[in-house]
Amino acid sequence: MKRNRFILFFILTAALLLSACQKPLEGDPFVRFRENFDARFELECNGVSSVLICEKDDDGLSLTFEAPETLKGYVFTCVGEECSLSFEDVTVSLTPDLARVPNIIKEILASTSDQISSITGESSESGTMTRVSANGISYLFRSDGTPESAEGVILGAEVKLKINEINFNTPEGEQ
Repeated sequence: MKRNRFILFFILTAALLLSACQKPLEGDPFVRFRENFDARFELECNGVSSVLICEKDDDGLSLTFEAPETLKGYVFTCVGEECSLSFEDVTVSLTPDLARVPNIIKEILASTSDQISSITGESSESGTMTRVSANGISYLFRSDGTPESAEGVILGAEVKLKINEINFNTPEGEQ
């Protein structure tokens, strides 16, 4: 009798866990990446660390270096496939090979729900987090859907991105 209860308990627990794991697939965890936002994040690319301010809107993407000190004030600006690098009053157009940092960020932001290969839950100091793997990138999301980090080999580079602050901008007239 105890064995039958254990088996029933195990089956019910497994069914609940499997159905809970399937719920995130109903939504798109990457939908926030298509919104307009301002973010401050740490980026480690092949062991080289930097701190960037990212501004994304309908027109494109802007990345401003805060650190290291030698790059402070340099700004990548991307509209469509065109990218440029500016410092003070000098701007140069970049080939795709020279626009490596913005292309890595654009690749991180380009994932879609149909590219998801796995979803798992994990605990952290901040609470329950969701890890989503898609397109070879491992993303970590807070329980409210806000992105926390992304890492993986992206465009041939070993990348770790940690979002320190992010603010989503609602277009005027929308609430």
